[in-house]
Amino acid sequence: MMSKPNINPSLYKLESEYMSSRNRAGNITPITLTQVEKEFNAFKAIDMSDAEQQSALYELFPDYLIETCDADDWQLFLAMGRYDSSSHTFLSGCFENQDWELKLISYKWRYKDGIKWKTRAGTSPNGSLFIRIFSDDRTVYVVEGHRDSLTAVLLGLDFIMIPYAGFKLKNAALLRQEVSDRKVVFISEDQAAFNCMHSLSLAIEDIADEIVLIQLMTEEKCDLTDFALKKNSVEEVIYGLKNKESH
Repeated sequence: MMSKPNINPSLYKLESEYMSSRNRAGNITPITLTQVEKEFNAFKAIDMSDAEQQSALYELFPDYLIETCDADDWQLFLAMGRYDSSSHTFLSGCFENQDWELKLISYKWRYKDGIKWKTRAGTSPNGSLFIRIFSDDRTVYVVEGHRDSLTAVLLGLDFIMIPYAGFKLKNAALLRQEVSDRKVVFISEDQAAFNCMHSLSLAIEDIADEIVLIQLMTEEKCDLTDFALKKNSVEEVIYGLKNKESH
């Protein structure tokens, strides 16, 4: 059996403490990572006894998944999410891997100002993979987007998240280290995701034990969370994924 991967934090190191984005006028508005963390933690921690928060979460994730997930997976979910009571919406933290901890680099609101997932201005989270692999030999799933990464957490999957379908891999070393001798299943919901994931698959084809690209629904766009919403239990989701992998 493989030993647990030793993540090299230098592969994720930012060139500066500051990340920036351009506003509509073309001006750069930087924000420090310290400020990102301060803001994120100022939002409400997830509290399922709060009816408003409960409703928001059940709109995003299957109720059975929240209610029956593993306790450790739930704790990680709580660490990665917050609730903005002023905007009445869920927030997902955006993280990158550093040794055995997560480094917060941004956060996204679920529906704000007419945007489905609005990124905190002044941050650039879409250039980093997020990796959660804790077993020695299980299948590694590759998903797209922060909601699917949270769903994968609740399902207890080993997974890698690409932040969006336009993601470009700049350094394949860590990815190759993580999937060496593993079965890797890419979950593609549309052509854009397929193109991105196919590119990633080429970077690991000589090191992975097996590579499979699957589409969860052929007649409609369907990501991991959509698939989970069509099922009634974690076991059904896992069975469904295994069935797709074998065809």
